[in-house]
Amino acid sequence: MDSAEVRAFFESVATNWDEMRSSFYNEGVIDALAEHTEVDASKTIVDVGTGTGFVAAGLALLAAQVVGVDNSPAMLSVARANHHALGLDNVELRQGDLTELPLKDNAADARSGEHGFAPRAGGCSHAG
Repeated sequence: MDSAEVRAFFESVATNWDEMRSSFYNEGVIDALAEHTEVDASKTIVDVGTGTGFVAAGLALLAAQVVGVDNSPAMLSVARANHHALGLDNVELRQGDLTELPLKDNAADARSGEHGFAPRAGGCSHAG
């Protein structure tokens, strides 16, 4: 699947994704991320492939700032609604290609995403 096909898929399932996602993972994934990292109220985290913002919302309770990046406008729309309903004010959502993140170099302390969590060593690069 190329990037356009992936985007089209997530555009088509955005409003149902939270229900679909719950069969793959739940709050335990956020607990595991927090347990294996040094996320604290001084850190900025990038959530790559944020989708409906589930992981970003959980990390927002622990971090100073979370930047969620996704290439699907429909998923980001659901994420905005989810974060608004939760009263989160420390999550910023950005549309962008996941292979070329819309961030400056060293803009974050760590990143989370489909493949786990990676603390930065000297900076979280815009290239992932």
